[in-house]
Amino acid sequence: MVARLFPSNRARFGAAHAARSLGWAAVDLLLAWHLHVRVGLTGTQTGWLSCLFLLIGGVATALAGHALSRWQASGAFVVRIQWPATCLTAILLWAQFAVHGAAAAIVAGLAFRLTYAVQDVAQNMLAAMLPRDDTDARGYARLRVTLSALTRCAIVAGFAATTVTGDGMSPLLALVGALMIASAVALRGVTFPSRAKPRPAPPHNRAIPAALAMLLLRWAMVGTLLPAITRLLIFTRPHDGGWASGAVLLGGYCLGTTLGPALRGALPRSFVVAIVVASGALLILPLGIAPGVRIVAAMLHGVGVSIINVRLWSATSRLAMDEARGGYRREGVIFGTVILTLHLSTAVSMAMLGPLIDRLEAGQYQAALVSLLLTTIGTLAIAAGRSWTTAPSARPRRNAATALPYG
Repeated sequence: MVARLFPSNRARFGAAHAARSLGWAAVDLLLAWHLHVRVGLTGTQTGWLSCLFLLIGGVATALAGHALSRWQASGAFVVRIQWPATCLTAILLWAQFAVHGAAAAIVAGLAFRLTYAVQDVAQNMLAAMLPRDDTDARGYARLRVTLSALTRCAIVAGFAATTVTGDGMSPLLALVGALMIASAVALRGVTFPSRAKPRPAPPHNRAIPAALAMLLLRWAMVGTLLPAITRLLIFTRPHDGGWASGAVLLGGYCLGTTLGPALRGALPRSFVVAIVVASGALLILPLGIAPGVRIVAAMLHGVGVSIINVRLWSATSRLAMDEARGGYRREGVIFGTVILTLHLSTAVSMAMLGPLIDRLEAGQYQAALVSLLLTTIGTLAIAAGRSWTTAPSARPRRNAATALPYG
């Protein structure tokens, strides 16, 4: 019944990704607030615990990806394993916000990171297993970035509603968990492209694709330097005395991230770089511009950042597909190490930005200059080189007739 509501592979993948993103957005945006305000941990304890969760989640994801690649997991197996992982993740998502004791919150948080790692890497692998070709893979990448942005907006709106009503987060997260489970059921109805069996992989079968290192470097920039400005937005003041507060600017940025994926093919690399840097300067520096201009700059910044994310996710899927065409089953390794890189780089970024937050709140606008410099360096590093997103595969592409069957 659930599967009939989603007539295509992309619709099923989108539903599963949206539901999972709702859960992750709740944890990413609100867990620190819950630990500090409801559980009663100090700010320092909350920061260190958040860092620990990120590290454990990243390592668990990498190990899950390596295991799935080592087992030569087929698409059907990946779909089957994501079902129990999703059910456990949905329960633990609710439990993290339902408990109020420090020990229980830590245990629930650690367990959530382990089950979410399996669900995350399994569903991400499908972004390379389900597309028919490179063009279809770009469509999946646009879909995932758009849905991720929309779910963050939805969670913020839901949190605001629970704050007004006083009902707490438990009912909202129970609904999110139900959506996760329902979408996991729908995902079991996907069909995999029919592809001929490839020739055996060369005897010197390596675990790491040659192009993965450059891709991971760019993902590291996405996690550490690129979001330096956006992570400070909520703490910025309306320097001109207008109503463009940090919360409003952050909302404008989130709206921009929902628009960017549709513009991915229309904007050249240099224009995307210019958008990110110029809009970042208008956002973070005390230039005394009109509030409306600052809000537009926030939206443009979201457009530029989301385009970068679309292109990198598309490149990740293409790399996994190219490896499969050459006889290598590396989807788990590729997506697992990408997610590990994002977790580790985010943890590093939070440690870097902590002192900037204190200085910005104290009115020391050198912090704004530093954040603009970090974002500029990250954007240029991502866009540098002959290729926009990743180095070409070291192995020549074979004809599609030799591609690996995923079913």
